[in-house]
Amino acid sequence: MQAIILAAGKGSRISDSIAGVPKSTLKINNHSIIYLTVNMLLRHNISVNVCTGYKEELIRAELEGLPVRYIHNPFYNEMNNMGTLWFAKDIIHSEDILIMSADVLFEECILEKIIESSNGFTMVVDKSRIKEGDYFFQLDSGDCIIDYGSELSPEKRDCEYVGISKIGAVNAEKFKERLQMLVEQGKYREYLETIFFSFLPQKINTVDISGMQWREIDHYEDYLKAIQQFEK
Repeated sequence: MQAIILAAGKGSRISDSIAGVPKSTLKINNHSIIYLTVNMLLRHNISVNVCTGYKEELIRAELEGLPVRYIHNPFYNEMNNMGTLWFAKDIIHSEDILIMSADVLFEECILEKIIESSNGFTMVVDKSRIKEGDYFFQLDSGDCIIDYGSELSPEKRDCEYVGISKIGAVNAEKFKERLQMLVEQGKYREYLETIFFSFLPQKINTVDISGMQWREIDHYEDYLKAIQQFEK
């Protein structure tokens, strides 16, 4: 199994509050968020690939000595994370692939649940968070995605997206082909989730992690909450 960690963005909503460093380098228990994530993946024998862009040298410094492959996106200011993922497309082949944002902090039991998930398309969600959040899904009776969006109406919201996805080996090659097609169409400024949604109505599974600890760091207030959640 491979993991692709997307760490290229500047994080414009928080950068002024953290002296312009990549938000994945913020510290929890004296270690950066990205260091904690990479170590967790390595403990589970998952090969780690980190996509860099903004202040790449700071991320490399946090991970110095760890067996990590780096893929640099020199155009990070002109792309969204779909464009960054395109630079890592050669990693996507016939094996399970985890794709995650570098600014998502999560406990190990969540990773274990993702690893055990079905061999298809799977997106990690939290059904306990439907009132406030960044991105929501509506699910069918089998917990597969039927609608999505940041502006999804409250009556349709069944869960919030966590920012972690899995591509099962059976779908890896066609996912890469779809990524290539969308980038060639000039959609590299879109979010990578667009790739998954382009396969609808094909089944896109979800894994619910309600009750487990996670936090996406978009604003400085998120970082303060993460400290309260995760610091011992």
